[in-house]
Amino acid sequence: MIVLPKVVAVTKKGQITIPKRLREKYGIKSKILMEDCEQGIVLKPLPSPAKELGSSKSVFKGRSARQLLEEARKEEVAKEKIFLDEFRKVISSEPKRTGKPECPSPEKMKAIWKTKA
Repeated sequence: MIVLPKVVAVTKKGQITIPKRLREKYGIKSKILMEDCEQGIVLKPLPSPAKELGSSKSVFKGRSARQLLEEARKEEVAKEKIFLDEFRKVISSEPKRTGKPECPSPEKMKAIWKTKA
């Protein structure tokens, strides 16, 4: 079957009308994808997320974007809970001392200050 090119008008605002036959054939409702390529402008039907689930269909095993987002949020909440539990343990515990604090003599302090000045 030979398909002849169709000439469509472009309005002052840059709008075009896609012929009804093509809208029905490709299931175009309110939005389409428009790509700028070497051959010119290509218009493609916008895939339905409910039907297609994008190009990652096999990776996400049929889960919707909402389900994926809810799972990610649950994982983040779990990680935050673990972090906060560890943080509370550190804050509420006594600091670990490794030895007795050193009290340097006045001569030693003068030597320290002289090397830093």
